[in-house]
Amino acid sequence: MTDRDCKDSWTTIADCVARSLTESDDARLWDLAIAEIFRDAEYLSGHTRSKSPIFAEVGTCSHWQRPHQHRWLKDGGFAAPYGYDGTGFNIHANPEFDWSLCFRWNADDHCWIAVEKIRGKRPLTFRVTVPTRTKTHNQAAVHTVWTPGSPTAPDQEAIRLYGFRREDDHWQCTATAGHESPYEIPEGDE
Repeated sequence: MTDRDCKDSWTTIADCVARSLTESDDARLWDLAIAEIFRDAEYLSGHTRSKSPIFAEVGTCSHWQRPHQHRWLKDGGFAAPYGYDGTGFNIHANPEFDWSLCFRWNADDHCWIAVEKIRGKRPLTFRVTVPTRTKTHNQAAVHTVWTPGSPTAPDQEAIRLYGFRREDDHWQCTATAGHESPYEIPEGDE
């Protein structure tokens, strides 16, 4: 593997995602969201306690669960970033992907590498879902989940939400919520 193959972890993801975005998706939001979210994922991946391979699946969802009747109330409120993935009705179901891309964490080079699909025995998978049509909205709630768990807590599913707002044509992350314990690395493990 060369330095050219393994850039900053989120730059590789952003480059791949950029080719899949439509005219209604705001690339600036995607760049910020990927940098913000994968900074956390890279931190956890660098502190892994698991021998399992680590993957990320990044994509969009256009069909969120009743967005005007289910709210995430952090920072003034966002449409709740949940969907209909899986069987039956669940108020906190994962969003379904319209499209997605897969990446594998390379622990030796500390970066993400694009792959065709998730493979391996009991992989830890970081699933990131960003809403579509972000050019027409001034806010976006992003759903992330580690399954079956995070690199620091491989047996504990970890959901984390990120809220982004656009003001004066500039996006910023204004809210996060979710499972905090996987992100709390004991001193001495740093």
